[in-house]
Amino acid sequence: MILPANNKSIIQAPTNREGRKKLSKKVILDLIFRRGEISLTNISRTTKIRPGTVNVLVQELTQEKLIRKKGEGRSKGGRKPTLIEIDPTTHFTVGLIAEEKRMSGGIVNLTGAILHRRELSNQDFSTERDYIAAIADMAKELIGTLEDRESVLGVGIGIPGLVDREQGVGVYCNYYDWWRTVPVKSLLEEKLEISCCVENDTRAFTIGEKWFGLGQEIDNFLYVSLGDTIGMGIVIDGQVYRGTGGSAGELGHTVIDRHGPLCKCGNVGCVEAMASGLYLQEAAEKLRLKGVYSAIYEKLSPEEPVSIARIMDALALGDKVANKLIIDAGTSIGIAVSNMVNIFNPRLIILSGYLMDIESPLIETIRNSIRTHCLSKPASEVEVLPSERGIDSGILGASTLITAELFR
Repeated sequence: MILPANNKSIIQAPTNREGRKKLSKKVILDLIFRRGEISLTNISRTTKIRPGTVNVLVQELTQEKLIRKKGEGRSKGGRKPTLIEIDPTTHFTVGLIAEEKRMSGGIVNLTGAILHRRELSNQDFSTERDYIAAIADMAKELIGTLEDRESVLGVGIGIPGLVDREQGVGVYCNYYDWWRTVPVKSLLEEKLEISCCVENDTRAFTIGEKWFGLGQEIDNFLYVSLGDTIGMGIVIDGQVYRGTGGSAGELGHTVIDRHGPLCKCGNVGCVEAMASGLYLQEAAEKLRLKGVYSAIYEKLSPEEPVSIARIMDALALGDKVANKLIIDAGTSIGIAVSNMVNIFNPRLIILSGYLMDIESPLIETIRNSIRTHCLSKPASEVEVLPSERGIDSGILGASTLITAELFR
């Protein structure tokens, strides 16, 4: 492709009238969404769309029940301006995060409020059928909380592993042996009879942070998920980066020790094999078999496996074994994250996942690793923070897979 000599973007607005109108409506709707409330005059002034055209398009958006009049703003002389806002009462989406063992979902309105929630935890899906049925049942239950099924625009789902977003297919997830090329979108649309969009779960969390969380005003940031697995979402120049085939962000399979343990992916020394929640449980079990004393094992029967909750509880009691497990894991994660800081030079790193419930030593260990292993300039420019939205980021990000078609 040959770029124009003046280096201007080759992407242009639609040339046909209907296309331009549709684009203008999206621009207006997106502006109202971002501002919360805005006058017709300010819409025209900000978008450079003529006042008469703004009036017509706002009337159409009102008739479509996407926006509504909020009231009157302050006047600087003359008539008070009419304020417009997104209508939160008429259109909804379902946002679902369907992880390896846990599903969380909610009904979300157009302003990003989660109205109804559902959660399913400690699951072990033995087949594709079980997994899809669980997603469909949760979606139906959530849709059933609304008076009008027709008010639901669609269902957005975040799933683990490699995802073909365009086809809505779960390509591969090493957590389950049966997970190979699962047509999630088509199977769910057949069961639900409603439009569905599918994305990688970590990327859905990243989208949620960009639209509603700490990443709202940040153009370059990384989202790192710390749980049974370790994942990463990447935002560059305000856009989610997916890579050539949609697999960008596999932080968990970054090799940090070529003599390290075998990972489920088949490689050795992956950070996921040395620092994930599953690794911590396995490491604690090995110490238990060696006869190491720790509060982790108190009142634990020989048949009862070590859980993350046990490690967290012991950590809260100041247990040295639990503390070392967490610091060692944090050091491994920190090395991998430090490499990403040197590569991407992000402004912000958002940490989330259930391992962040043990935030105190973990987040400081990661920060220290960045200071130790990164070049001084990118290390000084990045901030590391825990997510403020938690699982809500995922639910909202998944719902945004549907509403993005309206706004952006």
